[in-house]
Amino acid sequence: MMKKVGITFILVIVAAIAGYMVFTSFQEEDYYVKIVDEGVEPTDAPPEATNRNYETLGITEDGESDTIEFMGMKKLRMGAYLTVTMRNGEAKTYQEVNASDVPEEIKNELDEQS
Repeated sequence: MMKKVGITFILVIVAAIAGYMVFTSFQEEDYYVKIVDEGVEPTDAPPEATNRNYETLGITEDGESDTIEFMGMKKLRMGAYLTVTMRNGEAKTYQEVNASDVPEEIKNELDEQS
């Protein structure tokens, strides 16, 4: 009887740890960024490619900042504000937003980098 309880307890712990790992792997966080340079053309891109790699300051609504790296499908407009959705340190999507949609404190901090 004690063996079954012990095995059940271990299985519950393993399932809880696995569930937590799966849950955290799907968490996404949105960062506000501002395009302050023309990005870098990938070195292995064919001549007709228009995509660019960007590395810039990103700030969450909670005020947490980090360096964000993502690939734009084209050269992005200088001074544009974007939200970049990150999952596990990788950019999944980006979307241009109006400057008025960026919280004032975040906008001020992003404007300081240019």
